[in-house]
Amino acid sequence: MADIYLLTGLTLPAGIAHESLPETVKAFIADCWHGMSRTQMIARAKSRGLRLSFCATRPCAHGETGLFALRFMMG
Repeated sequence: MADIYLLTGLTLPAGIAHESLPETVKAFIADCWHGMSRTQMIARAKSRGLRLSFCATRPCAHGETGLFALRFMMG
């Protein structure tokens, strides 16, 4: 069975203020909701001209809740 990716929260790294983010990224974050799927996040980012990638911050066993870093690229 495949893992399911659902958004449970978004936080910024320490020292990064929300105000310092590009408007496109702020708009993407405003579009997100709890329970949003990975596919929905990628589609929403693409509609805003962003490329989104996920990177696990630490290994986790199948069925556990994992933490992922989101990386945004323009274009």
